[in-house]
Amino acid sequence: MRSQLDIHTEQEGPALIITLAGMLDGHTCPQLDEFCSGDLIYTSQHIIIDLLQLSYVSSAGISIFIGLQQSKRARNGSVHLLNPSAAVAEVFNLLGLQALFHIHGSREAAVAAIKAGFKD
Repeated sequence: MRSQLDIHTEQEGPALIITLAGMLDGHTCPQLDEFCSGDLIYTSQHIIIDLLQLSYVSSAGISIFIGLQQSKRARNGSVHLLNPSAAVAEVFNLLGLQALFHIHGSREAAVAAIKAGFKD
């Protein structure tokens, strides 16, 4: 059975919200990587990635998040993570990534942080 990743976007205030659902693994990382290389991501200064429906993330997926964050930082932007599922939160904690990313429990908190000028 091949894994699947669904990517949905919407704009809320100053941020592009990306909702990921499914698994982010070796089969689906190219899909997210291609999406992150597109104009929508390039032109959005602030990104919020909603992880609630993401059941698994591999090291390749983590690399995409880190690359996106580096890209946004270089352009005075920010990447905020939202609602990581228990499995994804465990990966972030094991790798010490909570020190690299701003992780919020609600969409409102993430948007408010961006509006307040809180950047990575």
